[in-house]
Amino acid sequence: MSTQTAAGIRILQAPIPESLDAPDAWALRGANAVERAVTIDTWGHPDLAESLLADWAWARNRSYGRRLRFVVVDDSAGAPDPEAADLEVTTPVREPAEGDPATVVGRLDVNLPTEDNTHLAEAVVMVAPSHRRRGLGRRLAAKAEEVVRADGRRVLLAWSDHALEPPEPGPDGPPVLRPPTGSGRIPDDAASRFAVGLGLGLEQAERHSVLDLPADAALLDDLEARARAGAGADYRLVTWADSAPEEWVEGYGVLQSRMSTDVPLAALEIEEETWDAARIRDHEETRREAGQRLVVAAAEHVPTGTLAAFTVLVVRPGAGGDPDAVFQDSTLVLREHRGHRLGMLVKLANVRAVQAAFPSAQRVHTWNAEENEHMLAINVAMGFRPAGISAIWQKHLA
Repeated sequence: MSTQTAAGIRILQAPIPESLDAPDAWALRGANAVERAVTIDTWGHPDLAESLLADWAWARNRSYGRRLRFVVVDDSAGAPDPEAADLEVTTPVREPAEGDPATVVGRLDVNLPTEDNTHLAEAVVMVAPSHRRRGLGRRLAAKAEEVVRADGRRVLLAWSDHALEPPEPGPDGPPVLRPPTGSGRIPDDAASRFAVGLGLGLEQAERHSVLDLPADAALLDDLEARARAGAGADYRLVTWADSAPEEWVEGYGVLQSRMSTDVPLAALEIEEETWDAARIRDHEETRREAGQRLVVAAAEHVPTGTLAAFTVLVVRPGAGGDPDAVFQDSTLVLREHRGHRLGMLVKLANVRAVQAAFPSAQRVHTWNAEENEHMLAINVAMGFRPAGISAIWQKHLA
């Protein structure tokens, strides 16, 4: 049981409910509402917020990592006290099971990989817009570092989202932050100042881009003709939905593993992930439990029968059940097969597949490292437009 401070504020480790209807699902529901509020405040729309079902499915999956969640609960009836004493932290918490989701005003998610990258942890801090400037974010960040250090991790990764990349500053322009890569820039705003104040270092900027659907059919036709000419007879398209055919599981796993090392990583201390058949199937099953669909296009190198490139789109149901938004998960061309326009070929095939299978989908969201000039050029050619910028931060704890 937790102890309440004078200000009526507590930080609790959220239980993982057996079902969304369980009495202790209140913390999950409240945390999900916080994410939605933060997403709308940042982007002006809820596209990037996970559904409650997906939030629950990922919270339950512990096959390849321990996922811890903490929530800030505000039980006070009066105005917030900015001078309140440090928040009381209790962990874990199973009571009160009958808590009110509306009292959850902040959340912390800590992901601790257990199969690979066991030297690092990932943390996400969110505070409801109506409860900011009360020190809640700092206390959640301190809790994250406490948990990560206690688990023996030496690297902490974090992210911040920004609605638009700031313009190149002139002599009198607003200040910006630049990652060591020299590519992209982050606004010097509240989110970036929060990260810097916690001792996090900016390592990479990722451009957030959006493709409005349906895409220009004539443009896609032209791009596809040129991509097929570049690929030639040595490559052919392979596509599937939701579950990889058995004949492609091994090659799919190779591509997923290489995705963790062959994309631009700046100075992020990320090691290669191992994706075998068991991990592929576990990931697919969690997507199904989350109510999400996978659409995959790959390029087979015909002479060797191996998969040389792939791209994955995740289709999430919208508020009405049909999807409004689609999300780019992974795209990769193996280094040894680059130069044949395979990236363009598989991305075009997948956009066409999504449009055919999910005609209600209105847009595709994607993220790319700003130094990934080749993939950004493909997206621009397809009609993706800049929609924001995400910063990746890193802190060494030892």
